[in-house]
This record gives sequence, C-alpha cells and structure tokens, in this order.
Amino acid sequence: MKINILVGITISLLLLTLPAAASDYTLGVFGNANEDNTINMQDVTYTELIILEYRDRTDLADAKYDGKINMQDVTQIELVILGREKELTILDSAERAVTVKKPVERIVVLNSDVASAVTILGATENVVGVTSVVLKKAYYFPELSDRQEVGYPTYDYEMILSLHPDLVVNYGSGSYYKPRLEATAEKLPGIPVVGLDFYKQKTLRYEVELLGYILDRADRAVEYNDWCKKYEDSVKSLVDPLEPEEKPRVFVMKMKGYPGSIRTYGPDSGCDILCRLAGGINIVGELPTTYPKVDSEWVISENPDAIITFGQPGQGFADTTEPEEIRNEILNVEEWAHISAVENGRVYVCNYELLFGLDSVVGLTYWANFMHPEFVLDSPEDIYREHYELLNVEYPEDLIQVYPLPEEG
Repeated sequence: MKINILVGITISLLLLTLPAAASDYTLGVFGNANEDNTINMQDVTYTELIILEYRDRTDLADAKYDGKINMQDVTQIELVILGREKELTILDSAERAVTVKKPVERIVVLNSDVASAVTILGATENVVGVTSVVLKKAYYFPELSDRQEVGYPTYDYEMILSLHPDLVVNYGSGSYYKPRLEATAEKLPGIPVVGLDFYKQKTLRYEVELLGYILDRADRAVEYNDWCKKYEDSVKSLVDPLEPEEKPRVFVMKMKGYPGSIRTYGPDSGCDILCRLAGGINIVGELPTTYPKVDSEWVISENPDAIITFGQPGQGFADTTEPEEIRNEILNVEEWAHISAVENGRVYVCNYELLFGLDSVVGLTYWANFMHPEFVLDSPEDIYREHYELLNVEYPEDLIQVYPLPEEG
C-alpha cells in the first residue's frame, strides 16, 4: 500500500513537471488549481499535492469554495472535468466570486454582447429574458426574437424574478458597469448574477471560455476561441515587431458634441484596446478616465495621424451616403484642416457593431488595415462572413462595413 502511495506521488510530481499550455489568462473557475487556462487532471494532481503539502496553496484550488482544501475539492474538480458538478464557483469580470447551480437551464441576458456569446455557444434555447437592445438585433439573434423583454436601460426586476432564471448575465468591469451589476444582484436575491464584458478584445476569449464552463459548452467555447485567436495572431505577428515611431497616432471619436466636448475612448476602453492591438497609439490612451471628453483645441495640439469614427449600431451601411456624410463632417472642420489625418485623408468610418463583442476581431483586422496599409492581412469581410456562419444567420452581402475601404485612401 505504501509503495502504491509513493508511486502515485511520484507520478503526480512528474505530471506537474509538464509545461502548462501557453496562455495569456488564468481561467477564473474554482477548481483551476494550477491556475492555467483549463481544468483537467493536472488540477486534480495539483490539489492532491497541496493536501500533502508538496505544493503551496492556490486560491482556485478551493473548488468547493468553502475556505478549505481537502479531498472534497479533488472530487469537485473531477466532477467539473466530467461535466457532472452540481454547482460551480467562478470569478467574474468584476472580480466577484459567484456560485452558479448546475445545470443552467434558464438565462436572462442583459446586453447584446452576452446574447452573442450565448448564441455562439449554442445555448439560445435556454434564454428566457432579453433587453430591448437584443430584440432590435434580430439580424444577429433571430432565435431570441420571441423572448420576454425585461427592460432597458432600467430593468424590470419583477419580470426577471417571474422568469425564475438560473443565471443573469450583464457587463461587469469598470467604474460604470460594476456598480450597476452589484445593484442588479441586490435586486435579485438568490439568483446568480454574473458580470462578463465580452467587449474588450484582450479579455474576450477568456470570458467566452468561462461562460462555456458555466453553460456546459466548453467545447464550443474552444472552437470559437481557436477561430478568434487565428486572426488575432495574424495581426499580432505584424504589429509586435513595430517600433513606437512606426505606429500611427490615432484619435477614436464620436463627432457628436463638437465643437464643445467630443466624446472619445481612453485607457482600457474597448476602442483603446482595439487600437493598440491593431498597431496604433491611442492619443487619448494616457488620460485619467476611460471615456474622456476633449475639445477641438486639444485635438489640434495632438495632431493625430488617423481618425476613426462610426455610425449607429446595425448590420452595416446601406450605401455610402451615411458614412460619407459622417466622414465629410470631420474633413470639413475648418480648424482641423492642417491636422495630419485630415490633410492625408486618413479618416475612417466603421460599422459600430464591429468595435465591441464577439465580432470585434473583424474590427481589429479593419483597423490594422487603416493604420498599416502595408500589411497583408486576411480579408475582414471574409472574417465577418465566418462570424455570421458561427451565429448561423445569413451574411448581409449588400451592406458596407467601413468607409472608405483602406485601399481607397
């Protein structure tokens, strides 16, 4: 018996010498004992070695989330691997530990980015409540068009409670979204309310994988993440070798508010992350707030090399009329005539839909083309077509997604 125990420990130690899969995130599931990006038998082994005091304790090894690490945690991890756990505790994007009863059969989604994630994971049949924003995007979510509306921007909490959801999901991080998430949780006692963003490219794949574990669709999450990572890596391979002086200085803006205060996108916003990943320098990226407003004189002083703006949310532009008007509004600002972006015609108008969410890898590829026309990249339109295939809806071939196309200057 002692020999068997020693052999087991030796095998466990050997397993732990194997390198973990390379990843840029830690999967926030209690049970991910070795703190990599998946839950597998290495986590069982790691937890056993913590119990035997061969390894230091990690917070996520507490799979039962009861403050102790023992054989109950080992059993819980094994159940998670088999997909048979009765509950799962996760760390959401608001850094809150939330315990969800399994299986999740009734979901209320409070924004369209969550709706995209649920759709791509193949769990639309479990959605019982949505916001009016989701209902307006029938082009993405036809299967959700008959779900109960639960209000927006003020939620009908009595309606949500009447739907008896097993899970409610909304945005989670940041000074704006986190307090709203916590207020929602207070209004829905006894119901797991999870904050997942799905609008920041740098955390998108992590959050999809986390939701995959919650909804027992980890395999579907891996499929999406592999698809997304392929195109992210394509851009990254070209951007990473660039020196700072090779990156254009970019102003991402909403024209509404000019000439008073112009809304833009500062540090850690979705657009800021997209800009950096695409090989640009966000001129607002060092300001102290996430969504600062600036005036015309400030823009002139910063002299951006490129300006990116967008229209209203939707599938795209029916023709060039709307994006051309938006672009000309910027080009025709008299005091901006000598800004580099205006002088060189590097003013671009995007479909707003491509900037945030599970299709933002399309926006990333378009932006990389805007900023570095010398790059040879995958076709953004073909990537968007593939995204529609993931959603199982028809791609709008006749709509325009950006204006002008990068090669048109």
